[in-house]
Amino acid sequence: MKIVLHIGIHKTGTSSIQNFCARNTQFLREYDVHYGLRKYLSARNVNFLGAWLAQERYMEVKEFVEDVCEKAKHSDMNCLLLSGESFFAMNTFFPRLGAVSGEEYWSKEKSRVVALASMLASHEVEVVCYVRRQDLFVESLYNQMVKQPGGLACTIDQFLEYTHYTLDFYRHLEVWAQNFGESALKVRVFDPKTDIVADFLDLALGISEIPEGATTGVHVNERLSSEVLEFKRDLNGKSMSSVRQLLSYRALVEVSDEMGENRGGCLTNEQQRALSDRYKSGNQALAKRWLGSGESCFSDIPLEELALSTPLTLTPARREEIARKYRKIMRRPGTVAEIAVRTTLRVIERRLPLGNYMLRPLRQFSYYRQVHHEYKK
Repeated sequence: MKIVLHIGIHKTGTSSIQNFCARNTQFLREYDVHYGLRKYLSARNVNFLGAWLAQERYMEVKEFVEDVCEKAKHSDMNCLLLSGESFFAMNTFFPRLGAVSGEEYWSKEKSRVVALASMLASHEVEVVCYVRRQDLFVESLYNQMVKQPGGLACTIDQFLEYTHYTLDFYRHLEVWAQNFGESALKVRVFDPKTDIVADFLDLALGISEIPEGATTGVHVNERLSSEVLEFKRDLNGKSMSSVRQLLSYRALVEVSDEMGENRGGCLTNEQQRALSDRYKSGNQALAKRWLGSGESCFSDIPLEELALSTPLTLTPARREEIARKYRKIMRRPGTVAEIAVRTTLRVIERRLPLGNYMLRPLRQFSYYRQVHHEYKK
């Protein structure tokens, strides 16, 4: 069995790729590609495998891979696609952000990749990875991790401390090359101006044609505007139920869309330059080894980009404007009703013996509805 492992990285269009594959499994079947989705939950990716590897739940990983390979064979398909950006830098995000440091980080990262390579030793494996300039990557990732339900409340400076191992793309890819083989890696620089889905299908699967009527150029996980993000970061420090966290997240996405984008990154010019200098040699080695280039895989930061990157300050007046719009959404009858329904379902799931089983069809329906909504934007 040929297995294509799409390992990320985060914030390189992975959600768009995964949503397309989840929505077009029949199209992929025509090219003998099986897109392995999680049993029961129909998740659009296999990010849970990264968590299981980091938690050393190796038997569960092995059982899942064997099961999905068997399903592919049963369907007479000779290629299995597993997409999960959490394969990359597993020990940054699991089990707790920033919990591992020093040589322990690299030792643990290597042991997880070694374990996965051992499980897949009988298969032909290709590893596909997109990389993105470190300052752009960290700003986008920080935005997502603050934005998400129950998100981070830390500052960008603290986040940089947590994630600086993650930004060493060359050393991570070297671990994968050592265990899967040099020729197994396909590395590409992420370009947000390209159609990432079409690019991925061609690079990873050799598919150059897109099904008629299929949507590919869709951006998922759009970032919050800078001011709304700062408001959300403050909100993350307050205690609230998981249900309210979800509805709070959705409300602020709506507020951000209504207020429009305001330019201004999270990083200062000095921080951008420091990141560029810190990883410059690794980026050059990456370009030479996997991109066939004698230059760095990323160009220097343009002066006009530096001019736009100065962090914005959330003024009291703008904070109150955001708060007013946020409260209005959270007080809508539909929002209040959804909070009540979701809270009731959570109680059923936790307290009834068969609650989890009973709610599976509802979760599947909610998942497909969400994916459909993202593609209709």
